Amino acid sequence: MNPNIAITVLDVGAPSSQRAILELEKPRARHRLHWIALAQTTSDAAAEDLVEDALVRVLVTWPSS
Repeated sequence: MNPNIAITVLDVGAPSSQRAILELEKPRARHRLHWIALAQTTSDAAAEDLVEDALVRVLVTWPSS
């Protein structure tokens, strides 16, 4: 296996993923995340990208070294 290739797993059925997804369905939670991201970026589009990138990092399981 190539050590430069990262294998990731997204298990939307995992309890932690389910809790995160339920929270993100709440409009206020998504709005607050966008507001925080907008304070760090220069546009709505960049803020949305930042939120999406952060959510991927939360929901994806990275293999341990």
